[in-house]
Amino acid sequence: MKANAVNEIWCAVPGFIAYIVSNQGRIRRINKGPRTYVGRLLNPTPNNQGYLHISLYHENQKKRYKVHRLVAEMFIGKCPMGKEVNHLDGNKMNNNVANLEYVTRKENSHHAHRLGLIRHPSGEDVSTAKLNYLQASTIRQLKKTGWRHRALANEFKVSKGTIYYILKNRIWKEAGI
Repeated sequence: MKANAVNEIWCAVPGFIAYIVSNQGRIRRINKGPRTYVGRLLNPTPNNQGYLHISLYHENQKKRYKVHRLVAEMFIGKCPMGKEVNHLDGNKMNNNVANLEYVTRKENSHHAHRLGLIRHPSGEDVSTAKLNYLQASTIRQLKKTGWRHRALANEFKVSKGTIYYILKNRIWKEAGI
C-alpha cells in the first residue's frame, strides 16, 4: 500500500506505547524493543478471511488487532454498539481511514452484495436443488402449451409452489427462455 506522506497523520496506540498507527493504515514501531528497530513499519499479515492482522506487544503481553478496526478506532472513534467496520471500496487490504465507516452487520452485508463480493448459490449450485436448468426451462415451455401447475408439479416431482415461483421468475431466473 502506498501512502501519501504529506497527508499521513500518526496517532499513538493506547496501551501500546511503542506503536503508532497512521490514517493510511500503516503501523510503526517508535520505541526500541527486543529484536526490533525504531521507526520500522510493521508488516501486517492477512488472516483466512483476507483482513490484515498485526500483533502488538507491551510488557510481554501480545494483542492481535485487525488493522482496519485499529485505524477506525483511532481516527473515526470508538465503534458504536451494534456496528462494525466496512471497507467502502470492498478491498480488505485498503485500510485508509477514508475507506472505512461504521455500519450495522446488515448494512455491511448489503454493501458486500452490491459490490459483488458475496454471491449466494442459485440454480444447480444449490445443494438441495431438485431441478436442473433444462428442467426449469422445460417447465416454462410446457406451461405455454397449456399444462396446469398441478400436472407440472407431479411430472417434475416438486410442489405447486415451486412451479409457481419458476413461472413467476422468482427462482431459476437463469433458465429463462
